[in-house]
Order: sequence, then C-alpha cells, then structure tokens
Amino acid sequence: MNRIYVELYEMKAQVRGLLDDGVGAGEVFSRMTGQGVDDKKIASLIASYATPVRCECHAKWTYGAIAIIFIEMLAGFLALFGMAEMLGATGMLIVGVIVVLVSLLFAWGFYRHSLGMYNVFIVLSLMQMPSALKGFSEEPVSVGVVFMINVIFLTLIWYARSKLFPDVMAFGPKKIAGKYVFVN
Repeated sequence: MNRIYVELYEMKAQVRGLLDDGVGAGEVFSRMTGQGVDDKKIASLIASYATPVRCECHAKWTYGAIAIIFIEMLAGFLALFGMAEMLGATGMLIVGVIVVLVSLLFAWGFYRHSLGMYNVFIVLSLMQMPSALKGFSEEPVSVGVVFMINVIFLTLIWYARSKLFPDVMAFGPKKIAGKYVFVN
C-alpha cells in the first residue's frame, strides 16, 4: 500500500479520535501539523468531519435533507410516467432503477454525514438550474413554481451542510489571512 495513503488514513483516525474526545479543532490542527502531511490535507480532514455532537444537534437538518431526496425521487417517478410513451417499458425500468439508485446513494451519504455527498448534490443542483428554466416563456407559473422548489431544496441542503460542517467555505476548509480557521 502507498505510504502516503497509510499516513493519511492513520492521521484521519487520529483527527477523528481527538475531535470525538472533545479537543478543539484548532488544537487538533496545531497538534497534527509538522507530521509529514500537508496542512491543507489536515485542515480538510478536520473540516470534513461532522462531530457526533454536531450531528445530534442538527439531526433535523440531516433528516430534512434525506426527506428532500425522497421527494425528488418521487418527482422523478412522476416525470418518468409522463415520458412513458417515449421511453417504452424497458426504458422506464432502466431510468427508474437509475433514479432509485442515485437517490438512495444521496440519502446514504446524507445519513452518514458525508461532506462529499453534500458538495456533489449542491454542484449538480447548481448545474441543472439553467435547464430548470426551460419552457418559462410557455408556462411561466408551473416552471416558476418548480424552479422555486429547486431553489428552496438547494438552500435547505446548503444550510444543513453549513451546520454540520461549519469549517468549510465553498468546497474547502476556511482560510482567512493565510491561516486555517476552525469553529469550536
């Protein structure tokens, strides 16, 4: 196995252990620096870990994010039934399985408090925003309502992520004036 990977894996376990023991994130960062791993990787390990206390305090947002995923899965099924003639039975089955698998993958990631899943959801939601406005000139009310629902879902997911991972800016650890900053 690659030596750097092993060092990073061991450091991840140490970081999680210290954070679980109640040591402040800034203190963990200062303890771990200078051990052969880049400071940015250490800061990323600290920032991407949702402590059990944070997870418990903000469990309602996690469950809300999972509920949003299942709502979007149901909306995907409704859209799938609307395209039944175009896809055929086999196409509906394939697309339906893909919708379920992707939805369950996101739900699993949110349940496990995976920063990566939150980030992927946010990026994919932002990427599909322009296509959500297609047809606005023909049906402004229905397209506007769907667009606003998407914006609300995206905002709720982003808010849940900010509560679970307060040390993350956009997609990396917070860095102010050249120093990594952590919330304790």
